[in-house]
Amino acid sequence: MRRVHTSSVRRGVGFSVLLRPAVTGAAIAGAVCVVACAIVWGWAGLLASVLAVVLMLAFLLVGQVPLVVAGQGLAGAAGMLLVLGYFSRLVLALAAVVALRSGALVAKAVGITLIVSALGWTVGTVWGWRRWQPLVVDVPLPSDGTPAGR
Repeated sequence: MRRVHTSSVRRGVGFSVLLRPAVTGAAIAGAVCVVACAIVWGWAGLLASVLAVVLMLAFLLVGQVPLVVAGQGLAGAAGMLLVLGYFSRLVLALAAVVALRSGALVAKAVGITLIVSALGWTVGTVWGWRRWQPLVVDVPLPSDGTPAGR
């Protein structure tokens, strides 16, 4: 039987370990956009950019909630949260459209910030998955190649 050395295994392989780089990447990219939009469009660009970062983070984090619940073994609750998540995403998207149609926000600032912060989320997600090392237990099989007890 193989022994797993705990010093070589990273601790904390839960959802927070996978989400932290994504949220960090989106926040950094969003902060760069907030500064750039504030320089280009002033207070209106700053407000539009901040709202776009908050909207994008809320939109993507709401999509992760059912995965966390399903990972805890609550499939029924995860299904319900999936439907509620889609509904809340629809409400968030409609709120963004209404805010843009009112003319109170700089549409270019919102669009650029959404794209750049979503790219930051994607880069952070890939980074987190590349660095994630789940604990794998190698179970020895009997000599005939079938799992024990069958």
